[in-house]
Amino acid sequence: MAFCPNCGSNILANPVGAPDITALAAGTLDNPELFQPTLEIFTKSAPTWDHIDSQAIQFDDMFPQQ
Repeated sequence: MAFCPNCGSNILANPVGAPDITALAAGTLDNPELFQPTLEIFTKSAPTWDHIDSQAIQFDDMFPQQ
């Protein structure tokens, strides 16, 4: 994980067991519209108002770990 040196907010993470994935906190982006999600996790428990991207890879829970 990487944290902001000023406020301590989470910036990004490389999940254990998934070395090819880097999770970037969308709130850290100046313009989140420039990026499209490629993977959605915990879709089974998503609230009804959440619009899941049909083009993204989807997992009901956490993605499989190696």
